Amino acid sequence: MPLQNKTVARPRRPSLLAHVFLAACVLALPGCQSAGSSGGSTKAPAGPAASSEANLIAAAQAKVEQDQVPSSLKPSFINYYASGPKDKVVYAMRAGLGALRAGRTDLAARVFDDAITEVERMQEGAAQAQRAKSKFVAEEEKWFKGENHERAALYFYRGITYLIAQDFGNAAACFKRSQLQDITGDDATDFAGDWNSSELALALATQLQGYPADAEAALKRAEKFHTRQGDVPPPTAETNTLVLVEIGEGPTKYRDGEHGEVLKFLDHPTGVKKIQVTLGAASTEAFPAESLYAQATTRGERKIDGILAGKARFKSTTDTLGNVGLVGGAAAMASGNDTAQMAGGIMMLGGLIAKGLAASTKAEADIRNWDNLPEQLFLVFLTMPTTEGLVKIESIGRDGSVKQSEELAVNRADKKLAVQLVRM
Repeated sequence: MPLQNKTVARPRRPSLLAHVFLAACVLALPGCQSAGSSGGSTKAPAGPAASSEANLIAAAQAKVEQDQVPSSLKPSFINYYASGPKDKVVYAMRAGLGALRAGRTDLAARVFDDAITEVERMQEGAAQAQRAKSKFVAEEEKWFKGENHERAALYFYRGITYLIAQDFGNAAACFKRSQLQDITGDDATDFAGDWNSSELALALATQLQGYPADAEAALKRAEKFHTRQGDVPPPTAETNTLVLVEIGEGPTKYRDGEHGEVLKFLDHPTGVKKIQVTLGAASTEAFPAESLYAQATTRGERKIDGILAGKARFKSTTDTLGNVGLVGGAAAMASGNDTAQMAGGIMMLGGLIAKGLAASTKAEADIRNWDNLPEQLFLVFLTMPTTEGLVKIESIGRDGSVKQSEELAVNRADKKLAVQLVRM
């Protein structure tokens, strides 16, 4: 019986289209992986990492108890003690100001010094600063050193702690450093080094040192500042009391722009026009010595602004190219022609790679914030005739009404200068 021919089914080879598409997907994966790893894992830390974090928190809690940190300050100090170098400065700023307000000047001075040390060693050439220039590394991954107004505030408050300690030389040095931190390198701005509060405090510190000419020079510089909020009666040779009044919530950072590359600030207006301070029969009115929002928004051009703008342009361009490649490639591959399919596959490969690069590009501005700064700073310079006195402080709204009133007892004892910090 003759053998019958049987048709044997052979496995179909993958088409050229499938090979190209598979290669495109594989080559595009590194970009996607980079995007995911840059943003951080969403999984909870496990194993050694979790154990290390728990040890850091335990050590921070022990340090808080050792330093006898007040209960209200414990959360901020635990964050500070447990933080790594990336966020150490912002936690130090918050903890230091909280300690100063709580009357723990010793803690405040130590923590501010820690922040200052870190800020001063974070120069542009540092490896971590250079790393933030990479298109695939977010600005928030660099070590925080704060914006100009935050660094200026850091030196200002450190100067206040020196005034409290009666160390007027170091206080004057800090107030000068505060002005330097307000200089961005943009020589075109009229707002560089114009912290009115720092210049007034410098005048006080140099007056107390016995340098009246330096004090007068500081006051003359302050008269020219564009950010002045109004008249503040200056310190004199007889000034022996400083009342520092903080009002409101400082500026909040947020992102704007197509890719969040633009750093902007949200204002929190207080509605307070001025304050009135009464000591015995004498009464003094003062406008804000500083608006932190005004300082934040008149900083001039930052170097990182140009870097972020470049990242944003790269992200937009590569994303658009990716879309063109994917759409054009898909159309060509659907034609049924081998040559067109080859070209379409290559276009899709390029499109996928471009989309991966766009997804991996980190253009977002850093919005970590010194979030317990005030909006307004008032400096009132008084001459108390006795070592003790009762001071009444009233905040006056724009309609002339009294918004808030407080009384505090000031004791100069044998100090050359009494410093009273009031949070309203």
